[in-house]
Amino acid sequence: MESGGTRVWLEFEADTQDLVQALYHGIEIVEDALAAIALSAAIPFGRCIPVQLLESVPGVATPRFLCMVLRQPGRWHTPIRSEDINFLGKAALHWHELDAGERLRRAARRYAQALGEPDSLLAFQLAYTGLEALEKPLAQEMGIPPGVEVVPGTCANCGAQYERKRTVLAGVRAFVRGELHGTPSQQREQEWKRLSDLRVDLVHSLVDPLSVEPRAIELLPAAMHHLHDASVHLAHAHDREQAGYRLPRLVPIRFLFSGTTPRIPSDPFLPILEVTSIGWAEHPEYHFVPELQVFNHAGTGVESAAFVLKAPLASATEGDLEPMVFDAPEDGEEGVVDSEDAN
Repeated sequence: MESGGTRVWLEFEADTQDLVQALYHGIEIVEDALAAIALSAAIPFGRCIPVQLLESVPGVATPRFLCMVLRQPGRWHTPIRSEDINFLGKAALHWHELDAGERLRRAARRYAQALGEPDSLLAFQLAYTGLEALEKPLAQEMGIPPGVEVVPGTCANCGAQYERKRTVLAGVRAFVRGELHGTPSQQREQEWKRLSDLRVDLVHSLVDPLSVEPRAIELLPAAMHHLHDASVHLAHAHDREQAGYRLPRLVPIRFLFSGTTPRIPSDPFLPILEVTSIGWAEHPEYHFVPELQVFNHAGTGVESAAFVLKAPLASATEGDLEPMVFDAPEDGEEGVVDSEDAN
């Protein structure tokens, strides 16, 4: 693993023969260890970046391995259009001129951060806090008190009637349930309850994060959809509200090499294959593809193939590895990996 410029090497046991699942298990162990050191030494470690996983099985002469591309190439396929620039001007005007402009700006920031956050748990919390920022303007548009719900009651002893104020995201709840647009439904009601329950579990650490990650992956598109539509609605860009929503979140596409080796480097901190991304190369079929440089530190006998992993690492298996088309370099040239997924 590589974290904050420091290489961490460890041996661990895993209850799986799947190398991708074992890789994620190893990351969890390293992050637990660094969390303990951070508590003790107050060192602000960065996020762990996996470098290599090497299988260790007694009697196996050619163990399997995974080597990750350390500098993952990143490129998005959607161009920025003139209407996007026009919306920027409209949104900025609302952010600066409206009383609730600061909240709209804050919500837009949370939406953008969630799109680029690979961790589904963190992305969900960013999206939910974006919705929380819009509570006041949404409640005002609905004509209800922001942040509270008035609950009437009757005293069981004397029969006197009273009103109790309960803290709740009244405006956000009304928007999610479809009340703002006059389209309430039982499905939307259930969706709001599930979003709220997950937020409580995460914020208050009531359950283990790994046990709720499938819920976060499932509910993230809904949270992002509501945050998107609420943000553009309050910016009076109603043509951008969407009945359906496809989450364009930047889940990292990981490039890696998998194979076997009869020998390993004498330095345990040196990977078998050191793979780096050195830029983007033009390609006649795929437009642009990542150009990779591979250094073999193990010597002869290494057999490997290049793969793309598009699934979230937390839930991925070896079955999610997709072979890459590989252009072998000519004499004196660097190797170029071709992948439609890089476009």
